Amino acid sequence: MKNTLKKRIMRRVYVTWFIRKATPAAGELAGFGVLGFWGLKFVSPVDILINSISATDSFRALVIFYTNAFNHLSAPAQFALVAGAVLAVVVIRDVWLQLERLVALRQKLVLAS
Repeated sequence: MKNTLKKRIMRRVYVTWFIRKATPAAGELAGFGVLGFWGLKFVSPVDILINSISATDSFRALVIFYTNAFNHLSAPAQFALVAGAVLAVVVIRDVWLQLERLVALRQKLVLAS
């Protein structure tokens, strides 16, 4: 009974800690979503993918194709693409760091008990 109660309490501690730490990431994800929808007004990813597959036969040609495609985008679409990529990296980094902290906290608590 005592062990079950301890597990329930610790589960709540983990969830509360994760929610407090993950709240900033939720704002970043919301920003990423807004940028994504805004960027889709200017760019059709499906058409770009179809054109890239049919127009390229090597990795070098694929890089040239995507470079030319980026250069032909309008300025707002270029901004949305770059901002979305940067925001995606930041979100992935934050989630990774929070998961590492959670694992470290859990190991510390397991060793302490």
